[in-house]
Amino acid sequence: LTISKTTTVRARAFQTGKPPSAETQATYIIYVAPTLTNLTVDSTVVALKKGQALQIRATGTYTDGSKRDLTDSAAWSTSNTAVATVRTGLVTAISAGSAVIGAVKDGRSALTSVTVTSPPTQPTLVNLFVEPDSSTLMKGETRQLKATGIFSDGSKQDVTAKQLATRSRGAG
Repeated sequence: LTISKTTTVRARAFQTGKPPSAETQATYIIYVAPTLTNLTVDSTVVALKKGQALQIRATGTYTDGSKRDLTDSAAWSTSNTAVATVRTGLVTAISAGSAVIGAVKDGRSALTSVTVTSPPTQPTLVNLFVEPDSSTLMKGETRQLKATGIFSDGSKQDVTAKQLATRSRGAG
């Protein structure tokens, strides 16, 4: 007898010591709770930047065809806590790298891969050139100078109109 969902069973029972004509008939309704057949996560590949977080949901499919959100009741894990952590499906990017996030419920599991990247760093000013490199001015004269910055990524940029942090050197 295979039972799914609700099944009605008719049974005949005989009382001991009574002739078969004294048989009784009863109807029993047997309910079998659906069991989890599959677990999935809503994101199979996740890309995050360091410091970002993303909520992943776990969904279970049951023998009766129903689907349930199991995010809160699944056991969550990560293959690399230095890259990403997970708590109740909330994945938080810690540092650049890769990790596998897993959800487990009633012997079923689902996985997703997470790639964490570091946000680009801003290039820093390495050198500053002023043109013309020498100039003699008479009292009251003005001259426009041009400042070109050389940055840590090798780029050059006209920084004449930009305000840069200044540092003065005392005579020494």
